[in-house]
Amino acid sequence: KWKNWILRLKNILGDIMQNDHWDFWMRLAEQNYKRPNEIKSEGDIQDAQKQHVGTYDQTSNMLKTLFLEKTHEDSEAFLIITRNQNGIIGYAAIYRYMMELSAESLSDKTNLILNPTRATKDEDVMRLIEIWEDDYRDARARGMPDLGDVYKISILRNKIITDTIKDKIET
Repeated sequence: KWKNWILRLKNILGDIMQNDHWDFWMRLAEQNYKRPNEIKSEGDIQDAQKQHVGTYDQTSNMLKTLFLEKTHEDSEAFLIITRNQNGIIGYAAIYRYMMELSAESLSDKTNLILNPTRATKDEDVMRLIEIWEDDYRDARARGMPDLGDVYKISILRNKIITDTIKDKIET
C-alpha cells in the first residue's frame, strides 16, 4: 500500500514540477536509505553532468513542506519528517521505516527477482519489466548482491518476455 502511495506522489510531482531534480534526489534517498547522511555527497558523485548542482536544499525544503502538509500529524511519516527537518533525509527515513514495517524478507524478494511473472500478452511485457526493475532496485537496497548483466538479460528473456517477442529479438 505504501509503495502505491509513493507511486502516486511521484506521478503528481512529475506532472507539477518543472524539472526532475526531485526525482534524482528521491531515487538517491531510496538507494541510500540505510545511510541517509551520505545522500548529498553520493548525489554529487552520481551527478557527473552537474545537472543537479545546488538543488539538494531546494528539493529537501519542497519535500519537507509536502510531507508536513500531506501527512497526518499523528502519523509516523509526519514525526519522521519533523525529527529530521530535512525532506530528503526524512524521505529516506520514511522509506526505511516502511521497508522494515512491510516485513518483506530478502529471501522472498530474491525469489521474486529470480522468478518473475511471465507476460501472457505482448502488451504486458514493458509493464512487467518495469515492475521487475523496481523489485530488483528494492532488493539491491535491502542488501541483495548485484546480478551481472548476463543474469539480468537471461531473466528478462527467459522468464518475462513472451515467445513472440523473444522470436523477434533472436532474428
